[in-house]
Amino acid sequence: MQSNRRRRPDCKAWQPVPGQPLPDPVIIDDRDLYPQAVVNNVLSFLDRERPRFHHLEPTPIVINMSRSTPALEAAERSRRFFGHGFFHVPPADKAIVDYAPGEKVIAREAGVDWKPCTVEMNLQNRTHGLIQASYRYLAAKNAVGHCIVGPLLGIVRRG
Repeated sequence: MQSNRRRRPDCKAWQPVPGQPLPDPVIIDDRDLYPQAVVNNVLSFLDRERPRFHHLEPTPIVINMSRSTPALEAAERSRRFFGHGFFHVPPADKAIVDYAPGEKVIAREAGVDWKPCTVEMNLQNRTHGLIQASYRYLAAKNAVGHCIVGPLLGIVRRG
């Protein structure tokens, strides 16, 4: 992996507005590292597996991407995260990954086993007062550590 790449999966933009439904964050993952056919097959497997999962019940593998308070405050002070109407989220500086070895393989693509996992994005925006939300996505993770994010499981609004 290149050193200039952000930790993935991650959110690179999110702009909630009070009184409006929460918008979808702009998510980046590792799909650019694989041929489009592999990505499409993994996403198809995730769509078929989707009914087994619920946003309030994490999968056996949970990737929790978050930003520490000091990182958010530093980004806020620098004002580098504003532009083109989007809140450009500073890169995640904490990733907690919990594995459960018993989860079945959902796809074997290009010689790589992909297992389902839940990606949790804990986001906050202070542009219009503090707005916090936790987005959970179903994703596929392989043994190399790459992740392809699939369908949204649900949102838990925090504030």
